[in-house]
Amino acid sequence: MFENEAGHYLSLSMRYIIIMKRKDRYQGMFKLLSSSIRTSSKRVRFKNAIEWSLKSLKKDDRIVWYLSILQRFALLELRGQEMSKTKKLRNKIERKIQGWEEDRIREDFELFTEEKWEHFANVQAVFSHPMMLDYSFYEKVSEKLVAKKASEVFDDFEKMENHLQSQPGNDRFCSDGEVQIEFGDGWAWFGVAAGFSRQEATAMRHCGNGEGGNGDYLFSLREPIKKISNIHWKPHLTFILNGGYLGEMKGYGNQKPDSRFHSYIESLLLSPVVQGIKGGGFLPEKNFNFLELEESMQTRILEKKPDFEFEPIGNCGEVLLEVSDLGAWHIFDDGEFPDEAKSRVFDWPSKNTKWLVFQSTLSTSIRDYQRSHAWCFLEQGRLSRLYIEGYSLCVESVVPLLKSKFVSSLNEDLLSLESQLAKVLKKEQIDDLLVNKPSFFTVSPLEVLFERVGHSKAMVENINYRFGLEVKMHSEGLELQSYSSLIEFAEQTGVGSMPRKIQNLGNPQNWPTSEIDLFQIPWLTLHYDENRDLPFYLFLNQNEIMQFFDTMNLAQNEEKICLLREIIYRFGSPELTFTNAYSEAA
Repeated sequence: MFENEAGHYLSLSMRYIIIMKRKDRYQGMFKLLSSSIRTSSKRVRFKNAIEWSLKSLKKDDRIVWYLSILQRFALLELRGQEMSKTKKLRNKIERKIQGWEEDRIREDFELFTEEKWEHFANVQAVFSHPMMLDYSFYEKVSEKLVAKKASEVFDDFEKMENHLQSQPGNDRFCSDGEVQIEFGDGWAWFGVAAGFSRQEATAMRHCGNGEGGNGDYLFSLREPIKKISNIHWKPHLTFILNGGYLGEMKGYGNQKPDSRFHSYIESLLLSPVVQGIKGGGFLPEKNFNFLELEESMQTRILEKKPDFEFEPIGNCGEVLLEVSDLGAWHIFDDGEFPDEAKSRVFDWPSKNTKWLVFQSTLSTSIRDYQRSHAWCFLEQGRLSRLYIEGYSLCVESVVPLLKSKFVSSLNEDLLSLESQLAKVLKKEQIDDLLVNKPSFFTVSPLEVLFERVGHSKAMVENINYRFGLEVKMHSEGLELQSYSSLIEFAEQTGVGSMPRKIQNLGNPQNWPTSEIDLFQIPWLTLHYDENRDLPFYLFLNQNEIMQFFDTMNLAQNEEKICLLREIIYRFGSPELTFTNAYSEAA
C-alpha cells in the first residue's frame, strides 16, 4: 500500500502549504506517506487529492479539513505496517492521531467522497445561497475549533439543499437545448450540448450537472405545457451521457425515475449515441436502473442492441446456491469484483473477502445475459448489508441464502427500520428467522426483541444464543436453570453456608409449598416438582422478564457465566427459609 515516494509528495504538500499559508501546521504533512492510500472500496492519490481540494473545496478551512482526514487515515494505516515498528516513528504517528478514535478516522475517510462533495458544490453554485457559502467545517468547543464529522457535514448540506429546493417558485420550465427524440404525445428528449443547465437545475431542484464535465451531454425529458398560444417545456428526467455511457439518471429532486417514464427511457436507450449504462455520481442508488424496466422492454433493447452494456459485475463468479427457477447466488473473489460495485455496499470488508451476488439469466434470440440484482460480502459466515439494484430483487431469492449453512450472522439489525434486508423480507419470514437463526439478532436491543415476540420460543432461543444460557420455556414464564438435587443447587451458588441451610429445609416432599422465595422477590423463585427428571428449577415470571435481564446486564460479560452466581451478585444471597407458620407446624 505504501511506496517510498515521500520526497516528491512532500514537495507537493509544500506547494499546498504555500498556497494555504499554513506552513507552521502542515509542513511535512505527507512526509511519512506513500503516493496513495486505499481501502477495498476507495483509493486516494495524494497528488490528485491536493489538486482536487484546491479546485473544488476552494476555502482554506475546507481544504485543511479534508487533507487532515487523509493524513489521519494514512497514518492509522501506516501504524500497522512493519516500517512503523521503530519507537521514534511510532511515537510520531501516535502524536499526530492522538485524540482521534479509530472508528471516527475510518468513517471520515470512507464517507467523504469527491462525488458527494461535487454534487453539493454544484448546488452551491446554482443557488449561491449564503447558508451554503458561509458554512464552516469546524465548530467551536471550549473556545477551540474542532473538525466536524464527514457525516455531519453531508447531513447539514443535504438539509440545506432540501430547504432550497422546497422554496416556492414558477421556475419549472426550461427553454434551452434542442429536441433529440420526439414522441407522438408531444413529449421529447432535449439535448443540452454544454453538459449542464442552470434552467434544468432550478426546474428540477437538483444541481443540473453543475458546470458539466469533459464530454458531458445532458438529456432532459420534457413535457409540453400549453399556456395561451405558447408551449412551455416542463422537465421530468435528467440523464447525463459521457463517452456513450449514461451516468447520473435522476428524476425531480434527485429522486429515482418513476416507472411511468419507462417507455421514454427505452427510446433513449435505443438511441445510437447510447452504448450502455455506468451509473455513479451523486446518490447512485437513486439512479434509474436497467433492471427496473419491464422484462419485455429489457428483451427488446437487447434484441436490437445485443452489445448494450448494463451489467456492473459480469459472470465470472461460481455458483454457491441455486434458487429454484429464479437464479442463483454466485461467489466472487475480492480481486475479480469491480470497485464500483464494492462502493455501493456501505460496510467495510477486510482484505481478500468473498462477495455474493444474486444473478438471474435473461435469454434473447441472440444470447443469454446475466443480470446482477443484489450483492454483499461474506466474512467467516457474517453477511454484510445488502445492496439491491433498483426494485429487482424478490424475497424468494433472499430467504434460501439466509437459511443456508453459509450464513451464520448479519451486519445489520433485522428489527430496525433501517435494515435493507427487513425491507425485502415479510413479517412471517423474520419471525421464522427469530426462532431458527437467533444468531441474526445479536445486535437487536433485547427490549425491541421482547416487544416483538414477547414470552415465546423465539425469545428463549435468542436469550440462550446471546448469553450462552440454557433457559427453557414455561407456560407462565422461564425456567432459568434446572437441578437434579438441592446439593447441586447449593454447589452452584458458591455460598459456603448454603449446604447447611438446605439441610434445614428437610425433605422436599414435606415442603408446604412447591416454591421458595429465594431473593425476597416473588417473581424469582425456586420450584420443586417431584415428577420431573430434574425436579428443582429456578423460575422467572413472564411479566418480569425484561426487568430481570435489564438488572442482570449480561451483555457486559464477555466470558461464559454461571447464571446462578450472577443472580446472587445482582440480587443478593438466597434466603432458604419457609414461613413462620410452617416452622411452628414442623
